[in-house]
Amino acid sequence: MLVAAIPGGLLLVTGLIMTVAYPGLTAAGLDAARPWEAYRDGLKAAAKNDDTAVDLDSALPDIVALGLGSAYRKRLESGPKLRAFTAPAGLPLAVDPSVVNWAAFTATFGASSSSATVSGGGAGGGGGAAGST
Repeated sequence: MLVAAIPGGLLLVTGLIMTVAYPGLTAAGLDAARPWEAYRDGLKAAAKNDDTAVDLDSALPDIVALGLGSAYRKRLESGPKLRAFTAPAGLPLAVDPSVVNWAAFTATFGASSSSATVSGGGAGGGGGAAGST
């Protein structure tokens, strides 16, 4: 038990020192967040007002990252197709754009050639050790 208590105590002291030395919210961090908060608030207000024009093609990544997708659901479903979800011009077939994006991604980033096998149920809750059969 003493073998576990000493490293545990050292981790506790280190954690306390880090918490005091590096607080979660600093004045500089709060100042840096203000423009993003104003941008988020503006997107929220635009979602509530259908008369406000929003370029969804350019704002969609920010809408998703800021967790405002549900607020824009009606606009996304009823509006015109976005560039991100349309097939590139010049394709001879009407191809689902997600397939084109997937093909470009997999052509750029190939699969790894790892031959390691891990069995057991660690991620599923309970189970054997990694590599056990």
